[in-house]
Amino acid sequence: MKVRTIVLLSTIALLYPTTMWGQTAREVLQSSYEQLMRHNSIQYNVKFRMKFFSEDDTNTYRVTCHLKKVPTDSLFGGTININIADTGRIVYDGTHIWNIKSKQHTARRYNATKGETWAITSNFNERSIWQFFLHPEKLLEYTRLPHKIAMSKNLLSSTERYKMTIALPDAADVTNRKICISFTDKFLPVTMQEWATMGSNTQYTELHILTPVFDRNQPWLFTVNKNISYTDYVEEDWSNFFLPDGATAPPIQGKNYPLLAAHAINYSNKVTLLDFWYMSCPPCIRSFPQIDTLLQTVDTSMVQIYSVNYHNNNEKDLPKLAGFIEQHHVRSAVVLTDKQTIDSFKVTIWPTFYVIDRKGIITGSVLGYNDHLADSLKVHLKKALHTQ
Repeated sequence: MKVRTIVLLSTIALLYPTTMWGQTAREVLQSSYEQLMRHNSIQYNVKFRMKFFSEDDTNTYRVTCHLKKVPTDSLFGGTININIADTGRIVYDGTHIWNIKSKQHTARRYNATKGETWAITSNFNERSIWQFFLHPEKLLEYTRLPHKIAMSKNLLSSTERYKMTIALPDAADVTNRKICISFTDKFLPVTMQEWATMGSNTQYTELHILTPVFDRNQPWLFTVNKNISYTDYVEEDWSNFFLPDGATAPPIQGKNYPLLAAHAINYSNKVTLLDFWYMSCPPCIRSFPQIDTLLQTVDTSMVQIYSVNYHNNNEKDLPKLAGFIEQHHVRSAVVLTDKQTIDSFKVTIWPTFYVIDRKGIITGSVLGYNDHLADSLKVHLKKALHTQ
């Protein structure tokens, strides 16, 4: 369930171009690095807030974390224990990641050394990890790159005395990137705020480190009770995530956009390419230029391309669609549909693409975005066009 919050900027800014405490930004970052290097472990509470691109809500999470530095650990830089209220905890012991359900006394175990680190990195749990503690050298990276840095003094907070705003270089289709770090009077970077823009949509994250306690010797926090009942993660059968070639394509009925008139896709006249997407999906957005290129190169008398959207078919998002479509040059026909249709195509990965021949049979599919998406889809379209 989404929690609505209002992000309040409770600072009075007295701007200094490059100094605080009479020090340059480089010196402040160096002092922060040296302060964090003195400690080997930490316990702290986390307040984390995030607004994801086009979504209006700011989601809020609270957890308790314990970190212990392990310089030889190449995956995370240390062992991790994340306590999630009323749920359980996530433990990384240097080899495995354990997702422990406290009430059920059960756990799922993931082998981090075999690439299953996504058990932490694919959700907000990674955001709760104080990366500057495990990797203080990240602070020094800001001193070596040509960032624009501004600093200000916070007169309203008793713990966060100064803050540093760093403009970061643009990356691919993400612009206006910046990070704001708030420091205590002992140079601890206890609040990190990040902004990034994709098109007209902004993503905002905010991490507060609360009540940090350093260097307690609590090794049991990074181990798992041997008596707990656990199962090892087994890779999903990917056939559960898409309809196979040779399957009959389910019907699609919905509304065309922008007319919002009833529309049913007819597979019998042309080979059909379906693109399942939604507005706040970065891989979907990255795919649009390739789909546009494809649309300009195929014979539209023989091929039809539909952009199928369920997530944004609601009163809140519909007013945003026109601007989004214009900004991202979505030139394929847009059809708004319902969850039942999405489920009938087994769409759980975004974007998902299906190619369907004139008999209504699926002849190819692509899951997710890749740099050779257009080429892959051309191969599938060619195959469907030669199907009798």
